[in-house]
Amino acid sequence: MKAVEILLVDDDEINRLVATTYLRKWDVGVTIATNGKEALEHLQSKKFTMIMMDLHMPEMDGYECTSHIRAMEDEYYKNVPIIVFSASYTIDSKRKAAEYGMTDFMNKPFRHEELQEKISMYSHPQGSSNNHVDKDRRPLLIDFDLHTDGDAVFKAELIQLLIENLTELRLALDNSIKQNDTQLFLKTCHKVYTAISMLADPELTQVVDRIRNRMRQPINPTDKELLTDATILNTVAEAVSKSLDIELNYVKKNS
Repeated sequence: MKAVEILLVDDDEINRLVATTYLRKWDVGVTIATNGKEALEHLQSKKFTMIMMDLHMPEMDGYECTSHIRAMEDEYYKNVPIIVFSASYTIDSKRKAAEYGMTDFMNKPFRHEELQEKISMYSHPQGSSNNHVDKDRRPLLIDFDLHTDGDAVFKAELIQLLIENLTELRLALDNSIKQNDTQLFLKTCHKVYTAISMLADPELTQVVDRIRNRMRQPINPTDKELLTDATILNTVAEAVSKSLDIELNYVKKNS
């Protein structure tokens, strides 16, 4: 068996031809499934390093198939990377995919650079010392190509700024609560608004909005709801930052 084995789930013959041509050229093992039901049958072997799956298919679509996979008892099914691709995914569809347990997203038709990037990022063989990266990585909903037009240097600069903005936001929240000064957080929210919008992470956006609304009134240091939301913001912002850092390291390594 090859070091990297991919289960490609797609009902479009042309897409399968393009993807398998690239994958086999890179010495990647490929097994084909034309719908979710076939994918579930193949997955009984637990041999696949990652799954590449179309959203819209007959018999069983990508959403339903992913739900079945993540509901299986074995840890393999909880952690195997599932990369979804679509010709016209939106922020809403990306959010929905993340909620269903999909790991990351790709454009369709395939670009060989993006395909190679995802394989490099997620194709650690089972048992690899790097496997925890796949398990813990929070999906990024930002469309980097839209904002950077594929420019690797620009992308690296943007990612670094996003990480810095999240760090600044967390620090401002901590200082606002400690110093009982709502303006520290409100001013920082205004400053990092573009970053939060670009990231399009629904949980992050919602908790920032909740805290900002509370801080339009004087702070109550014992407000349990505020303290709970502060913990949520810190947890989510840290997870997003870690995913951004993984993306940044990959861009630097391959640019």
